[in-house]
Amino acid sequence: MLRPQVHLLRTLRCQATTNNSSEMCVSPFRSGSNYCSDSCGMALAKERLKLILPERLAEFYGQTPVAEVRDKERIQQLVEQKGVLDKELEDLERCLENLSSWITVCACRNPCT
Repeated sequence: MLRPQVHLLRTLRCQATTNNSSEMCVSPFRSGSNYCSDSCGMALAKERLKLILPERLAEFYGQTPVAEVRDKERIQQLVEQKGVLDKELEDLERCLENLSSWITVCACRNPCT
């Protein structure tokens, strides 16, 4: 009967590592917790963040967000559309110059009396 209690004690140890080492904490955990103290829980959380966070950040920033890709495509479309409109405006300005010249020539040929 003593054997199961010893096994139970081993499993009821704090799951955090001790300060400044990779050894597991040997203190029994508190009731309703996996850790012997708040500091052990925070120590484990910090270690997990050190391991997980750089990978997650690289994964997050390594991929271009869909919205950014879509926005770049839309900007490119707008730049192309602006180029077409600029060309049309130049054509219209040329037409205006031609029309003004034609009106001037016609006015000089047929003076109104």
